[in-house]
Amino acid sequence: MNFILYRNIANDKVLNAFWNSYGGERSDAIYKMIEISHRFGLAGNVFKNYLAYLVAMAENPFSVANERNTVDKDCSLYKLFCSDVAELFTFAQKAPLATNFVAFGDSLVNFVPKKNVPFNFESKARMFANFAKEFGEAKSPLELEGAITRFYLTYGCGKFALANAFRYNINKRTLESAYPIQDVQLSDIIGYESQKLKIIKNTEDFIAGKASNNVLLYGAGGTGKSTTIKAILNRYAFDGLRIIEVYKQHFPYLDDILDEVKNRNYRFILFLDDLSFENFETEYKYLKAFIEGGITAKPENVLIYATSNRRHLIKETWNDRTDKEEDMHISETMQEKLSLVDRFGLAIRFVSPEQEEYLNIARQTAIKLGAKSEDVETEEFEKEAVQWELRHGGFSGRCAAQFATCFVNNEK
Repeated sequence: MNFILYRNIANDKVLNAFWNSYGGERSDAIYKMIEISHRFGLAGNVFKNYLAYLVAMAENPFSVANERNTVDKDCSLYKLFCSDVAELFTFAQKAPLATNFVAFGDSLVNFVPKKNVPFNFESKARMFANFAKEFGEAKSPLELEGAITRFYLTYGCGKFALANAFRYNINKRTLESAYPIQDVQLSDIIGYESQKLKIIKNTEDFIAGKASNNVLLYGAGGTGKSTTIKAILNRYAFDGLRIIEVYKQHFPYLDDILDEVKNRNYRFILFLDDLSFENFETEYKYLKAFIEGGITAKPENVLIYATSNRRHLIKETWNDRTDKEEDMHISETMQEKLSLVDRFGLAIRFVSPEQEEYLNIARQTAIKLGAKSEDVETEEFEKEAVQWELRHGGFSGRCAAQFATCFVNNEK
């Protein structure tokens, strides 16, 4: 395999094990091919499906440039791409592989995938399945070129094309896909309409390349802050929005994360869930520096969306106000701790619902889960909902949803 741009194919351990090994190693390679076809719901030859997967996952100068629609067909990069595709087309024709697959009958040459894949992954799988089908049915290198370039132009390339949400792996120092994402839409969050409108507007401005703000969603637990951000991803994923879940221990590696996402044709939200700092924790300084920007500017395709139960993020004690012997400039120290929130241009408050709103959330959630309207408009329903709240930590959307689920399932 004489690939120049697509070295990921030439160096792929699965393909090399499949061609050059025997026994258990070859079986492991076949299993990996089956796993890809199964995960994405791909029909047909598992070998060709796996090749299509490697092409989609390739992040090379051509694929990344084509993702941004910047490749001229007269440039050397495109000519190298065509050369690799000709090699790839020849390689893919070995796909029937009767001598290797014969023991498995028709199962690997005409693989029948599962019918369903997890929510929020289904559309990605369907999109990739269409590409894999075009890839497998290409009758010439020219047809294969067209299938690949259309895929890159429409969906991009690499892990950001095949997944919407990511986590940072400290050990591997890279972003890894996270799925399935919770099946939730903004309409599932009952109430908080003004809050949702603010974050929708900010997100749409961000996707459109307009001025937009880092966002802090703060307020009582269980009011839907994190769920709102997940719902935002589900609404705008096909507009190029991606979310990266980041925790405090990742803050020293924020520059590494930026290196992976800058210059890509996506919009990235760094999702900092349940963000808060104790007095002894200093990671907030990394975050302040990141937001303010150092020598290199923060990419324009990155924003921070954080949730917190604390308005000021950093715990403030009476000692911060009175222990002047420890710090001659106590007001400046306090200001440094409390100024982090000022880096969020948009702070949106989520307050706990009053009893009537709590009951309304419980009713509507129960109806969505299959309860009849007449069953949730009774005094008995209200009484049980309030009793549930007394046992489970106060009025909140989360508490209402938990009661509604148990009510519908008769688990009260």
